[in-house]
Amino acid sequence: MLPMPVERVKIEPFGTNGAFYSVALKRGKNPLMRFQKDDILPASEILQEFRESVKKFAKGCTGCLKLLKYLLHLLKESNSTFDKFCSYHAKTTFLHACCSKTKDTDWGESDLSQCFNRLLQDFEKHLRCGELFNFFIPSQNLLSGIGKTLCTQLADTIKEQRENGFPIFKERVC
Repeated sequence: MLPMPVERVKIEPFGTNGAFYSVALKRGKNPLMRFQKDDILPASEILQEFRESVKKFAKGCTGCLKLLKYLLHLLKESNSTFDKFCSYHAKTTFLHACCSKTKDTDWGESDLSQCFNRLLQDFEKHLRCGELFNFFIPSQNLLSGIGKTLCTQLADTIKEQRENGFPIFKERVC
């Protein structure tokens, strides 16, 4: 279900169970008008274009998430004290970042470096304050059982990696 603001529509039940409707635009300028065929908006075509737009957006930001997860993995490999951290911490940081940075331009694929740095800084902030609330259960602090010292140590390590051009990635390539 996707709400779409339109001025004048014609809605008629489709079938007898009341669960489906056909929708047609009556008149006026509307970007959806280009989809309308035989006085009906084809849901499948609109859905397909919507999916393509989501894929295009997600390509840039899954973002960033994969890099953050990989960085965390490498840091855990190089320092076993970071074993208490997991990819769910990265995913949760990413979900919070998506909610606070809602414009498509905030996550452009061409700005991967900037997006990644912004995501890292968000993660560092969560680590420094010792609070990363579960995206789906906001009362649950995912960092509460880890300890402030270890969180700060990971934040310092990430900051050092960021400021030095991520030597851990370069070591891995060689």
